[in-house]
Amino acid sequence: MKRTMAPTNKVSQTIWLPALLLLVWAMAACAPLSAVAVNPPLTTEGEVLLFLQPMGEKAAPLKFTLTGVSVRREDGVLIPLVPSTQELTGAERIHSQSSLARARVPAGMYQGLSLIVSQAEIMTEEGPVALQIEQEEIFLPMDMAIPAKKALALFLDFHADKSLESHVLFKPVFSVKTSSQLPLARLGYISMPLANNLLIFHDNSMLLTGVIATGMLPRGMAIDRRRGRLYTALGGDAIEVIDIFQQSTIGTIALWPGDDPQEIALSADGDSLVSANYGSNTVSIMDPMALMERRRVAVGVGPTAVTFSPAGNVAYSMDSLANTLSVIDTRKMALAATIHLEESPLKGALNRTGSELYVITENSPNLLVLDLAGSSAVQKIFIGMGARSILADTRSSLVYVGRRDGEIIVVDPTIHTYIDSIPIGGATESMAISDEGNFLFALVPQQHTLKKVNLVSKEVMGTIKLEGEGSGISLVGAR
Repeated sequence: MKRTMAPTNKVSQTIWLPALLLLVWAMAACAPLSAVAVNPPLTTEGEVLLFLQPMGEKAAPLKFTLTGVSVRREDGVLIPLVPSTQELTGAERIHSQSSLARARVPAGMYQGLSLIVSQAEIMTEEGPVALQIEQEEIFLPMDMAIPAKKALALFLDFHADKSLESHVLFKPVFSVKTSSQLPLARLGYISMPLANNLLIFHDNSMLLTGVIATGMLPRGMAIDRRRGRLYTALGGDAIEVIDIFQQSTIGTIALWPGDDPQEIALSADGDSLVSANYGSNTVSIMDPMALMERRRVAVGVGPTAVTFSPAGNVAYSMDSLANTLSVIDTRKMALAATIHLEESPLKGALNRTGSELYVITENSPNLLVLDLAGSSAVQKIFIGMGARSILADTRSSLVYVGRRDGEIIVVDPTIHTYIDSIPIGGATESMAISDEGNFLFALVPQQHTLKKVNLVSKEVMGTIKLEGEGSGISLVGAR
């Protein structure tokens, strides 16, 4: 079949203006992102993301170059994915999955994936030996429907054992698939603000398994396991609602222009959803099933996070620029109290019973412990400077604090001291603990990684490499 390349479209001012606005919004957000380019959300197009699966031990001595990666449209036109050229070294990709290429493509039906291999070599005891390539162009047939506003993840497997028939001839053999059906309880989600999508991963294998396109700048997330829904705050003025069974958007909950929701929290029964609206100094109380905002409550300046009591009738807002905690009665939908602090609160977490609230602050070396059931006293536990994230383990009652210096501090609030630390290598911005096993998942945006840590041995059990900075993580099977 004759290879035809799709024409290059001219970039119009209507494309550059939304991208410029998105960059300004990202720079002005509470937690600035360091990416150099921002794409607007999908509208009339779809998006294809191609991931290379771990290549296996037999690929270790091989090195070859892909000089063309494209998807073939139903009419035979090839749509190039970028980057178009990549050198693949087997020894570097034995165990790791990697992002290979991606592109926005016209919505429609596609026939499959086209690859071009230009050169190859094998490492021997005498050094590298060039290989003769039997077939430079490889077509992998796959019927694909790519709708508008949707993203499709493809996973490429390289079969080293079938590709090298001798130490002279290289016959590259690949196969391609979309994500397989995996147990829902083992899935997790990573919000990728500058890519406008959520990456889906398997918490056991630590491999990406899919992608969901979202609106602008997805950040904080909350999961309703019983109803199979995921909620994510968008950087503009909405909460996106996603069906995690179908991996597609159900709809959005509209907020006010300029609200800039940061983090969200869901009540235990799933009937009430709240968001910390940094841009308007409010907390929105929403009906997630009716997809509507019930009411909004004015709080202190700069709310960056919000958390729900286990009973689901009280929410706590961290008002970072006002040095206050706002206590909100979500049934009366009104401000119940304001707690004044000496420090600037960033994020908070509640213990299993809701009797204690743990708060990390901007410029203090202390973890604040608020007694919500008794005296309302504020105690301090030294954890060191640079706290960025916090997680309370409802099973062990321990509190984990991710610091900017790459340490996760383990706090035992019953004895009012930290008892251990876990080196993670970078500032952890979001954490989760799986209900099955004893594993902590730490998102390290500046390293573009998600790490899985054994809480007993403190060993890093797996790493997912990300193409850009993630903002939040959420596990279906979280404690």
